[in-house]
Formats: sequence, C-alpha cells, structure tokens
Amino acid sequence: PWVVGGFLLLLIQVTLGGWVSTNYAALACMDFPMCHGKWVPDMDFHGGYSIIRGLGELPSGEMISQPALTAIHWVHRNFAFVVFA
Repeated sequence: PWVVGGFLLLLIQVTLGGWVSTNYAALACMDFPMCHGKWVPDMDFHGGYSIIRGLGELPSGEMISQPALTAIHWVHRNFAFVVFA
C-alpha cells in the first residue's frame, strides 16, 4: 500500500506539472520559496483549474489571469513538498 500511495502522489504531481506546462504557468512565481513576496499569494483556483475552457482563457472567455496562473504554479510547487515528505 505504501508503494501504491507513493505512485499515486507522484502521478498527481506529474499531472499538475503537465497542467502548469499546458497553461504556460511556469513563470507565474519567480521568487522562491515565496510567490510574489507572499507565502500565500492572491490566487484564482476556479479560473486556473476549470477543465472545460479554451487554452489560455478563463471559463468566461477572457484571457487567463495572473492570479489563475499563480494558483496553478503554487499548487504544483507546494504539492512537491507533499511528494517529497
């Protein structure tokens, strides 16, 4: 069960990395370990993690916002700590 759990965590992290790449969110947080000078920056999880939308767009059709990109990047970055632990 520990091996299966480890593989599931790794699969989630790889999927989050693919979501970062697909949405061009790799440069959303330029500083480390904080993001935009905050431990918990302003984020738009609904916009960042809406599955049914155009590439680079919010569900409303507007261009994807910086807070949405930050949410995508921040979740991927912090889930890496979970995988590492």
